[in-house]
Amino acid sequence: MPEARIPWNWPARLDVLELTFSMSEYGRRLESYRAVAAAHECDALVLYGSPADDAPTRHLTGFSTWWGQSFAVLNGSGPPVLCTSAIAHGEPMHSNAQTTWVHDLRPAAGEQAGPASDGLLKQVAEALPTRGRIGFADVRAIPVSSFNCLAELRPGVTWVDCSDAVRRIRRIKSAEELALLRRLGVAVSAALMESLHTVSTSATELDVAAAAHAGCVRRGAEAMDFGCFALSGFRSMFKNAWPTDRRPRDGEVVVVDLGATIGGYRSDVSRNCFVGDPSAEARRAIDACVEARDAALAAIRPGVRGQDVVDAMSTVLAGRGMTAWDFSLCHGIGMHLIEAPYFNERSTVLESGMVFCVEPIVAPPDVGMLCIEDMVAVTESGYELLTPAPVMPVISTHTSPAGSTYEGE
Repeated sequence: MPEARIPWNWPARLDVLELTFSMSEYGRRLESYRAVAAAHECDALVLYGSPADDAPTRHLTGFSTWWGQSFAVLNGSGPPVLCTSAIAHGEPMHSNAQTTWVHDLRPAAGEQAGPASDGLLKQVAEALPTRGRIGFADVRAIPVSSFNCLAELRPGVTWVDCSDAVRRIRRIKSAEELALLRRLGVAVSAALMESLHTVSTSATELDVAAAAHAGCVRRGAEAMDFGCFALSGFRSMFKNAWPTDRRPRDGEVVVVDLGATIGGYRSDVSRNCFVGDPSAEARRAIDACVEARDAALAAIRPGVRGQDVVDAMSTVLAGRGMTAWDFSLCHGIGMHLIEAPYFNERSTVLESGMVFCVEPIVAPPDVGMLCIEDMVAVTESGYELLTPAPVMPVISTHTSPAGSTYEGE
């Protein structure tokens, strides 16, 4: 790579560091990754990150692979090495080099997409031992051609898949991670409510989504993850669809599902709005959805199977005669939109520090889709709600910004 014009070595970066977490937090993570290598009897561990998924490398190094590709290398007990082609026009300091605490940063020229460049892979190989066992994560993410090239550069080693063990490191959130997730939950909740209060018969789905985006960015979002699904009337039944220039009509539901990112951590929250007063059937569906949410929250505590939380929602909705329209679910969330804990028949047993989404969904055809989604953290005594948005739907006046909230039966 051509010589950079702006100094980017560790002394140059030290005065302008912008770290998401404290050095003690990153030190704790470093020891967790070293423990994975030791448990797999590996002499070194390689973490791979790309724009599609930079969680493995960002979790350890703090560096976001917004383009190109990155490899974090742990060689025995030595200091970590970060090799990356996520370098804009040859300048590491134009490429967020100030966001990593790793002293040994090795930038390489590369392409925005496709397999890693030969130069980058040679840098990675040079940071590795020539013999022994080398752990790798995530083997399902790296292009096959890149992995094969790396293996050819180190023919004397045995490669060990450590992907599952590396993902498990992120299963329990630390105190600093929980603090960030609280900040994120408050930010997206406020942005979500701002967007719902723009709903009217004169505002398009795109207008509502734009308000949500603006509210998230204003509160510190670095990216919009999946963005904002703002869907009205019959389009609410599409659930995960992009907003259009459609305007809601009198009596219709508008459901907003919002995801933003801060510090590499994802959010996922959803609420509802009605244009004018909800029908009697809509009120029954609203109350069923709220009751299902409350039942799920009441079921959360350490030692409970994740599936039991989902079953609590289904039991309520069955009692309300909503089984045919019940699409409720839960999913873990963190640096991935869906990660541990998992919710199925062989479900994860909940532990303090786990974070996941509770998402009761009902979709009676004559009403549309209603979704109340919250992020929660498991605590020693139960749960902590991370998304403090009001639960009841906003009730919009027909042609002016919404202002009231349905209070339930």
